Amino acid sequence: MEPSIFPFFNPKGVVIVGASADPAKLGWSIARNMLRSGYPGSIHFVNLKGGELFGRPIYRTPAEVPDPVDLAVLIVPAAATPAALTETWLVHCP
Repeated sequence: MEPSIFPFFNPKGVVIVGASADPAKLGWSIARNMLRSGYPGSIHFVNLKGGELFGRPIYRTPAEVPDPVDLAVLIVPAAATPAALTETWLVHCP
């Protein structure tokens, strides 16, 4: 494997953009599964509504996430994907 893709397979931090406090939404299930997986790195949630999920803050934008992020999971509507991808990339990729 090339060193440039190491973070994809062994990220130090993950941000879930589109995490949801609503158990009926996919963003809730992905967040719960990440927490239950035993993943040792930092996990952060982002949703424009903010709030809290599983005792963790939900940040309103990727720019608010305090730790470095190597991997982003985007769970947003198709129309919002380009903006979410751009914002996450600009904030967390040097």
